[in-house]
Amino acid sequence: MQQGGQSVTEKAKQAAEALKEEVKQAAESGKEGLKSKASTAKDAVEKGKEKVGEASKPMRISISAPSTPEHKESRPPLTERIKEAIGLKSHPPVPEEQRFTEAERLTEEARRAAREAHLKAEEALSKERAAEEAQRRADELRRRHNEEAARLAQLRLKEREAEAKHHEMEAARREAAEKAREYEGVRAEAAAVESDVHEKAKTVQQLLHEVEDKKKEAGILERGMAALRSGIASLLGLSSQPKPEDKAKQARAHAEQKKGEATSLEAESQQAEARANELEQEARRAREYAQSKARHVEEVRREAREAEEQAQLLQQDLQRKREEAAGKQEELDRVQRAYEHIKAQEQKLESQLSHISEEVKAEAREAEARIREAQQKHQELVSEREALRHKAQETRAAEQEAMHLGEEERRIYVSLANQERLAAQEDAHAAKMKAAAESALAEAEEAKRRADEAWQRAKQVGSQADAQLQAELAKMEAAIKRGSALDQPVA
Repeated sequence: MQQGGQSVTEKAKQAAEALKEEVKQAAESGKEGLKSKASTAKDAVEKGKEKVGEASKPMRISISAPSTPEHKESRPPLTERIKEAIGLKSHPPVPEEQRFTEAERLTEEARRAAREAHLKAEEALSKERAAEEAQRRADELRRRHNEEAARLAQLRLKEREAEAKHHEMEAARREAAEKAREYEGVRAEAAAVESDVHEKAKTVQQLLHEVEDKKKEAGILERGMAALRSGIASLLGLSSQPKPEDKAKQARAHAEQKKGEATSLEAESQQAEARANELEQEARRAREYAQSKARHVEEVRREAREAEEQAQLLQQDLQRKREEAAGKQEELDRVQRAYEHIKAQEQKLESQLSHISEEVKAEAREAEARIREAQQKHQELVSEREALRHKAQETRAAEQEAMHLGEEERRIYVSLANQERLAAQEDAHAAKMKAAAESALAEAEEAKRRADEAWQRAKQVGSQADAQLQAELAKMEAAIKRGSALDQPVA
């Protein structure tokens, strides 16, 4: 996820850098081009103004201050007097100031277009700075996002460690259960051995009782034999008794039999005692083995209890880590959503900035077109002024030629015709220039209005985007502070 976020971040950053560089280059080129073209238009207008002034100066001198002594009088010129005599309406010439005013107005229009282009370039630069600021904030958000992702990775690593400890605890628990089962088996075996020992002890006791009984019987038999011996001895003195040797033999045989039985019983008793001793030793060894197994089982139980306690502690720690990881995951998801929202806002701002840049470029092209049109109109004005100057020179030459030749009537006719033609041309040219200037002024006003509307829209969008960005940044900073406060105990 972190690698995907970084790739998307790098792509967005590269796109933003490319867009910023393109806007900057376009703004710089547009600004420099408009400045150079405005300067060129201004220089051309100034030169045209100077040329027009130089060209119209002899005309003004020739019209306002004639060189002949006759014209120094206060009466009207001959042309005016002849027109009044023949009943023609006088057509006053177009003042030179009006033509200069038109030229000044066109120059001012060109300057205003250049200023508007300069303002648009400044606006593009301000939008570029706003885009850089938004990019900086986005970089800050990406940095915080990467820090949160690293912190989440650490939490996941701790969670994996806790799971490993949990697995170890489960293995210890299984081992303890196995040892408990082993203890139960040993205890059952010890119980069986102890039961066998008890059975054998009972058998030994029974054998001992039988030996005692046999000893008692042997004692009784010995006493009987002694009584028999004494009886035999007493009987030996009696001659009336029949054959005492036979009785003695019988008694000795019976005594030998009883003695053999006693010896056999004594041997059996010794064997029983030896067997009882062996069984007692086996029982003692079984008890010792059972006691060692019991001690081992007790040790295993103690280890199992300790492992169980450690497992419970690890389980609690794992549960706490899981809860913290879940909280961090929710925080990271919220930060991710906020980052995506900021990214969408940034893309929207970049789109609006691109649109505004296109509008600025279009208006710059319109301003360049208006400047070229003004230059063309100025060139037309200069050409017409040159033509008027040439015609005025021709008229003055014709008048001088008529005066030198003495053809007053021809001179008057030619002068009247030329002046009427010049007046009509100047009127038509003035109307044409006025209409062109009004059209250019209306276009400039419309372009200015569109530029103002675009600027207001861009400013409103920028203000809204800045407000939203500030709000999102404040929320994210508060959330990150809360996340940092929660991370303090973990660290």
